[in-house]
Amino acid sequence: MFKAEIDGIEMELEEKISILDAAKKAKINIPTLCYEEGLSIYGGCRLCVVEIEGEELLKPACATEIEDGMKIKTHSKKVRELRKNLFELIIATHNIDCQLNCLTCSRASNCELKEIAEDIGVSKMRLDPIKRGESIDNSSYAIIREPEKCISCNRCIRKCEEVQGIGIFTTANRGPETVVTTFKNRGMGNVECTNCGQCILSCPTGALHELYQKDIVLDLLNDESKHVVVQTAPAVRVAISEPFSNQAGDISTGQLVTALKRLDFDAVFDTNFAADLTIMEEGTELIE
Repeated sequence: MFKAEIDGIEMELEEKISILDAAKKAKINIPTLCYEEGLSIYGGCRLCVVEIEGEELLKPACATEIEDGMKIKTHSKKVRELRKNLFELIIATHNIDCQLNCLTCSRASNCELKEIAEDIGVSKMRLDPIKRGESIDNSSYAIIREPEKCISCNRCIRKCEEVQGIGIFTTANRGPETVVTTFKNRGMGNVECTNCGQCILSCPTGALHELYQKDIVLDLLNDESKHVVVQTAPAVRVAISEPFSNQAGDISTGQLVTALKRLDFDAVFDTNFAADLTIMEEGTELIE
């Protein structure tokens, strides 16, 4: 058992944890961009810096273990000013212009950059955006990669390597020219990508997003000469429960089918039987 103080709040901790985790226990919000729970610590964005009494340099909360007797300030004047400067440098690599506006971005409704800007008080940009001239990667049939939006937080790299065990991403170049890319910049459709979508969930900026085909589907639904069917995976009926205002984990098969029929799909098929066969086959292989 040891004691520490965060923003005047005295805490007793039974084990050594990061300052970031300790702040969460005290209900104190520290902004982060490169940090994601469950992934290795990268400490690249430095937005989570805090001031520790007796220390000359600010320390990243995600990568610094809390020690007995520490007195920590998470929002001192020194910390706030540095966070603003760091955020402006990060956002300058995001190439914000009329072609990348927040109305059309895939992250428009849940943008971490906007949330952090509001949190730390950044309302205008003093730096011009860095334009690297990277083209959009649309080689994949499922995922679009927009390098100009990338801020090199490396969350997609760690998610692909540490969670999925694939590792299709890497970094290229140095300094302001640093960008996350694929091997030899071949494009996501030309590497061993499984199209799982985990990188999309990790990306805070919309540099990675799914390939939207809504317009194609709607055009087909409006074509009276077409008989349009939809086939859903078993996981969808559970994943869609919350948007239907149900509890997480509920099975919403009826609502899902009804919604699809109301969109004018002529038939709705279920992949349940084929999924059961797959489970049986894989289970047999495991036993043998």
